[in-house]
Amino acid sequence: GLLLMSANEEANGLAEAVSGSIDAFAIRMSDRAKELGALNTHFVNPHGLHDENHYTTAYDMSLIASYLADNEYFLNIMKDYIYQINGTNKTDEIRYLSQDHKMFNPLKDASIFREDVIGGKTGYTDQARHTLVTIAKEGKTTLVAVVMKSEKGTLYSDTNTLLDYGFNSYHSLALHSPNETIKTLPLYTIKSGQPYQAGSCSIGVEKDLSVLVRNDTTLQEITTSLELPEYIDMTAKEGDVIGEI
Repeated sequence: GLLLMSANEEANGLAEAVSGSIDAFAIRMSDRAKELGALNTHFVNPHGLHDENHYTTAYDMSLIASYLADNEYFLNIMKDYIYQINGTNKTDEIRYLSQDHKMFNPLKDASIFREDVIGGKTGYTDQARHTLVTIAKEGKTTLVAVVMKSEKGTLYSDTNTLLDYGFNSYHSLALHSPNETIKTLPLYTIKSGQPYQAGSCSIGVEKDLSVLVRNDTTLQEITTSLELPEYIDMTAKEGDVIGEI
């Protein structure tokens, strides 16, 4: 109801269920946004209706959306452009929810629908006008487009222009894979009270590491910086984080 139909009462209900009150949840929202790097955002309600103290930026919205781009629960909800609520103890009526974001929903407008869109959210108030956050994915490249203070006639065309530019101008460049040894460090233990090299330890990344770059950027132009200790302690286990790349 919240993500497909922009149901403000759903936002209030969820806020009260999670934090006990709308005000307490808004504080939690703002704190979480800052944890994601959204430093110019301040929430006072969970639904976005106008308030002078409730504000964000296009950049901050893109940071929040980038986090959601890897959130399986969010993406599973986004897959349903039509959702059916069956009868409950309050009503026998079957109700249908329809995705408002037209790039998701081919039944809304087939000319606007994009198959590469995997997430996003519409927004509107009289003061903010039309806003749209859109997450799209092609291959290993995921892009976020944010349009604010727009009008109906240009909201989706501007988003299309941004996404097309991004996919045409940038690509995901593979840097390192988990089966690759980036560096080998000595493995130390304590023997007779003194540090003793017992062997060596291969250092790599936990999952595929890539970076989004312009199409004319080559692997030779990428500089890799490693922050690692001089040696690994014998008590270390596979999967421990021992540095940064």
